[in-house]
Amino acid sequence: MTVVTAEEPATEPVGPEPTGVPDGGADQAVDEQVAPAVVVVMVTHDPGWWFEETLASIDAQDYPNVSVLLIDAASSDPATLRDRVAAVLPAAHLRRLDSNPGFATAANEALVAVQGASFLLLCHDDVRLEPGVVRILVEEAYRSNAGIVGPKVVEWSDPTRLLSVGMGADRYGQAAPYVERGDLDQEQFDSVRDVFYVQGAVTLVRADLFEALGGFDAEITFHGEDLDLGWRAHVAGARVIAAPDARVAHLEALGERRPVDDRRRLQARHRLRVRTVASSLPTRIRTTPMAALYSMLEVLQSLLFGRFRHARDITSAWVWNFSHASSARRIRVRLRSVRQVDDGEVRAFQRRGNLRLAAFLRAQFGRSDGDNAQWDFVSNLRATRGTLTITAWILIVVYLLIGSRELLFGTIPAIGAMPRMLGVGQMFSRWASGYQSIGLGSTAASPTGFGLFALFGTLLLGAVGLLRHVLILGMLPLGVIAMWRLTRPIGSRRARVVATAAYLMIPIAGSSLAHGDWAGLVTFAAMPVVLSQLFGASGLTPFGSIGGAAGPGVHRRPLTHRIAAIAIISALTATIAPAFLIVVVASSIVLVLGGLLAGQLKSAWRVLLAGFGGSILAFALQLPWSLSAITDLRSFLGSSSTLGAASTVSSVTRFAVGPGGPGVLGWALLIAGALPLLIGRSWRLGWAVRCWALVIAGMAGSWVLGQGWVSDQLPSVALLLVPAAIGLALAVGLGVAAFEVDLPDYHFGWRQLASIAAAAAFVLAGMPALGAALSGRWQMPRGDFARSLSFLDEQAAGSSFRVLWLGDAGVLPLAGWSLDIPGVDELGTGRSLTFATSSDGMPTVAEQWAGPVDAGLRSLASSLEVAGVGGTARLGALVAPMAVRYIVVPLASAPEPYATSTGYTPSALLAMLDAQLDLDSVTVNPGLRVYRNAAWGPERALLPADTSIASGGDRIADRLLPQVSGAPEVLMDPDGFAGWSGGIDSDGSTVYLSQSGGSNWSLTQSGRQLERSDALGWASSFRSTGEGDATLRFETPITRWLMLLGQVVLWGLVIVYLLRVRVRVDESSILTSSSESDTAAADDATNAAKIDSAVASATHKPGDALISSILSDDA
Repeated sequence: MTVVTAEEPATEPVGPEPTGVPDGGADQAVDEQVAPAVVVVMVTHDPGWWFEETLASIDAQDYPNVSVLLIDAASSDPATLRDRVAAVLPAAHLRRLDSNPGFATAANEALVAVQGASFLLLCHDDVRLEPGVVRILVEEAYRSNAGIVGPKVVEWSDPTRLLSVGMGADRYGQAAPYVERGDLDQEQFDSVRDVFYVQGAVTLVRADLFEALGGFDAEITFHGEDLDLGWRAHVAGARVIAAPDARVAHLEALGERRPVDDRRRLQARHRLRVRTVASSLPTRIRTTPMAALYSMLEVLQSLLFGRFRHARDITSAWVWNFSHASSARRIRVRLRSVRQVDDGEVRAFQRRGNLRLAAFLRAQFGRSDGDNAQWDFVSNLRATRGTLTITAWILIVVYLLIGSRELLFGTIPAIGAMPRMLGVGQMFSRWASGYQSIGLGSTAASPTGFGLFALFGTLLLGAVGLLRHVLILGMLPLGVIAMWRLTRPIGSRRARVVATAAYLMIPIAGSSLAHGDWAGLVTFAAMPVVLSQLFGASGLTPFGSIGGAAGPGVHRRPLTHRIAAIAIISALTATIAPAFLIVVVASSIVLVLGGLLAGQLKSAWRVLLAGFGGSILAFALQLPWSLSAITDLRSFLGSSSTLGAASTVSSVTRFAVGPGGPGVLGWALLIAGALPLLIGRSWRLGWAVRCWALVIAGMAGSWVLGQGWVSDQLPSVALLLVPAAIGLALAVGLGVAAFEVDLPDYHFGWRQLASIAAAAAFVLAGMPALGAALSGRWQMPRGDFARSLSFLDEQAAGSSFRVLWLGDAGVLPLAGWSLDIPGVDELGTGRSLTFATSSDGMPTVAEQWAGPVDAGLRSLASSLEVAGVGGTARLGALVAPMAVRYIVVPLASAPEPYATSTGYTPSALLAMLDAQLDLDSVTVNPGLRVYRNAAWGPERALLPADTSIASGGDRIADRLLPQVSGAPEVLMDPDGFAGWSGGIDSDGSTVYLSQSGGSNWSLTQSGRQLERSDALGWASSFRSTGEGDATLRFETPITRWLMLLGQVVLWGLVIVYLLRVRVRVDESSILTSSSESDTAAADDATNAAKIDSAVASATHKPGDALISSILSDDA
């Protein structure tokens, strides 16, 4: 045999060199010459109490030709390690590394430290081998002509329990054990079999195969090196065998010595790595898109259920593999030189399908994991512990699918506050610009929604139609899931099912969809999450450990984490429903008041701080857009109506939002929700009181808003009813929990009868909900104004103009501003006169948010007020300088015959418009009235040079510009958002721009900037002195971009903080529990870990010449 020498790191024997013939005499010497040489390569790092037992088991091997090489991966006390090894295996060689590169790289030291061996036995330092392991593995290697052989692996503390007898995997690298961990070893798996790979605790590999493969992949530190070696061995044509007669106990102590529990992150990373390295190009082309799709679905599912760390691990796995693509390429090149079989033959050893997806489905439906398992849904459902949960969720999903079936596979009409999306690029441009097209143009900060929608649209590869579907229909299942998670600490599966079903039965979500109330819909989805954080902030049992034990699924979180979580959810929701921030604050106050009524004021300050702090931080996350709330809160909150439905005590207590709604059965749920107040005890009664505080406060607030006592613009009443709905649904669930826990302590009497009545009321309350789903579209109209007003978009292709929308706020398909005209604004009960504008045709998401009232809007409102009081018969001339070409008055939320229930007739408003001499009525649909402005002028009009334009004033004459009527339009070519270009053919003229924005507008002609002047108090005009090409552009101040950059940074900081704190707290809990369990295990194994003195004096094993024995001073 020859030896390999290396300068660093050095290898040295830890004990004295042997002399003479080893124990066993001449016969053993002969066996040594015949038996193939085996080198045990053990990687060790700070081994624990078990180490002597591990070394002793190696010393006790009955194979005659074994050498031992220990790789010390930078243990903290190398001298002690050397002494421990010398005490048990004095003939072993120890090779020290300066750092801990992981098992794979450390084991690769055998490539330079060992030469001439037939086999390498690669071992962890926490295994215990039975005496015949090496012999059995070598014999099986020859018998089966195998390149890799692995033993049966059992538990350290209980060898009768199995850990592994070989491993399988799918083509995505997901491991699939052939035996269930912890199964009783009854020799049922004791036949030799081909496997895909063997667990890395103990692996016998042919030395020439290990060298041909280049050893382990050095980029794989922990978790996955065994899969990598086995997969590449198959590619090289080697057999991988499990030999169950060889038994090895494995302690699995890696977690004790790792500062962070990063197993999932490393496993996800290395699964991708192994698939990338071991697969050929055609296979990678087929599997990579599917692997990416599965990962995307897993990330979305993790984010949906709040497992942010899991989502981070899956995402970072792809990032890491992209950054290490070059090293993967080098390994593929080497593997190509030894490839003996194609991927088709390798797949014969792999499991079919996607094992992670299959495991998820098994977890839901209880399917067996056996190789011959059959899909018997009904049998598995009956056998599953969570039968009630599974059945309930199946019914919920079916209910949502039935209720949404037409919307899922069709078009969601653009009614109310649910306009159509713009392209991703257009939304991003609007977010980054200092100009908005709302009203007559505005320099107010752009809504954050533009940026968020652009980001989400980018993630969906520009499918903004799909994004709109998700952001509307997705709110239904999101709200249900959030409610399910909110109820988890209650600890009763029945209570969770009933509370979640009750939340879905309350008609707020369906009514919001039916009437286009997007704000109510997103509040339905977000409010359970916010309340969950507020409940958790209180720390009261079962949402915390104050006053009792914490319920299931309760995680310890610092208060700042709760505040940040509320802020993120509130900021996202406020994108569509700005008033949500006020609702969060109000809910925290109501919870404290409810605690006062329940006689429990503990941690009230934490609830208030979480509510107020979260809302304030959410307000900051919405900067600079939220600055509009400071200058004009009314416009920031938006306006709405109840579509003519009176807000009575009867309607709000039935959660009847808008026309329709449940009848008398809507009150049945109130009866069911009263049960915990009657039979509840302990925390169930206390939280029931808080829930009813939410119910009463929400209903009272909705009733007050509906009385018209507040003249300001107000948000949808659904925003206040959603917390009430959550409170009522949770009270119903608490009633079930009280029925299970508290009722048995009472003697039979009226409480039992009340429970029966509550159950009957719950069943009755579900009947209206079933009826609401039958339409397949939640009573949403089957069409919108797009077809009736399609000529608007057609004409917008050839000219630029505005559409003035007038009518009830609830039926307008865009956001607007309230209009106060005595006599004209009396539209009836539950209606509010509103005006709004859209640019170049039908409204889009650009008109989703009403900006602050500026000079242009005040001029438009004043013109309408003048016409309303009979001050002019030529309203068209007054609004012509504002480029208003059409005036549209919707008489319902959708054209006939789709939304007759929301119809109304604004007689005074129509009479005012009919009386105008320059407005021509256009017949389109009975559900709306359209007027064409005969005096209309374009947004960018070319006027004579001598045109006199007033700079502003209060007189009607100061608002008129007769020359704009019929004037030619210039600068017709769009040049990005808020920019146009084109030629000016007139030698000396005035360019009139009907856009607010003041001095931020600049017109450049032939490289020279033209002089700008104020026009009509809100518009702009430019003097042109000749012909030539010109460019009109809005100059966004750099301060606006700096504010947007600050907004992005703030969002990033809050999100990173949320993830880091969540991960740090979770890992701390895991490590703490792990440390406690490991300490107990160490105490129990103290006596078993003692090594007999005879082991300490073990003699030298043969074959040490296989290991380099270069000495170094620090070895």
